[in-house]
Amino acid sequence: MTVTVGIQEAKAKLSELVDRALNGDEVIVTRRGEPVVRLERADHSGQRQFGLMPLNLTSDLLEPMTEAELRDWYGE
Repeated sequence: MTVTVGIQEAKAKLSELVDRALNGDEVIVTRRGEPVVRLERADHSGQRQFGLMPLNLTSDLLEPMTEAELRDWYGE
């Protein structure tokens, strides 16, 4: 089911609208009658792990910079 609400109503009913989105409803928020935002359930599939980055160092990353790279780095 699609639910469409204006921003003012969305402010007043945010908890209710979030619950509806969690239960599978499509929630569209409008501004002056134009759709601007859609609320939907966040993806918790484990594909995103904030703050964790795989460590893939290549050998050139560990090598000292050339004179030209140092000049570029320092903006000279």
